[in-house]
Amino acid sequence: MSAQIVEVKLLVRPTVGERARCLDVFTEAFKDASPRWDEKPSKNERSTSACCTLDPLHLRHCGTDLSMHQRFHLSKLEAAFIDCQVWVAMVYGEIGCVATVAQPGKKLWDTEEKKVFQQRAFEPLNEEVKSWMNNTFGPLQAKSGTSIPGGAVASYYVQGIATHPSFQRQGLASAILKKLEGLAKEDNTCVALITVSPNAFFWLGEIPSHRFCTIALLNLHWSFNGM
Repeated sequence: MSAQIVEVKLLVRPTVGERARCLDVFTEAFKDASPRWDEKPSKNERSTSACCTLDPLHLRHCGTDLSMHQRFHLSKLEAAFIDCQVWVAMVYGEIGCVATVAQPGKKLWDTEEKKVFQQRAFEPLNEEVKSWMNNTFGPLQAKSGTSIPGGAVASYYVQGIATHPSFQRQGLASAILKKLEGLAKEDNTCVALITVSPNAFFWLGEIPSHRFCTIALLNLHWSFNGM
């Protein structure tokens, strides 16, 4: 049997179909309830690309309302399509994994045009969640970003990465991160990712590279269990 060929590419001027597929990948990857761990997950539990979709922050933000999920994903995708980056991993021409990335010198929501998408995602949230996002998570995220060499704006900052369930555990997310690692090496910078998922944190920590800066707000994850 021939080896599976994974193509990683940057979407430039994406078609309507490509945009829809990117949204579908994120929606399908994140829509199910995330498992919780009271200790470091086993190697099998954190295997390959599936781990990046186990995000309790996303679940707290969106719950089980798929329309909320799509607003949340679109806030990243549409902003990234303007002047950041959307990387995809494809198998036989089908998009199986998608990553939204703010390349060096860029931020995902740094203009009024792009902030519109973020505002649309936040509008339906109840006041309790809005307050928590603005007063607790936001400051923690900003502070953690100062740990990135040169700051988040100097890195290839991965805002989101998701693998469609039908393509998980096939190395697609790893292929995208490897591509970003190569670009970071050329630019003498790093690939940065802030996560509240212990599964993603432990998996990323096993990647043999000096170009990854992975920051975990794990205590935040545990606090979600009681919310």
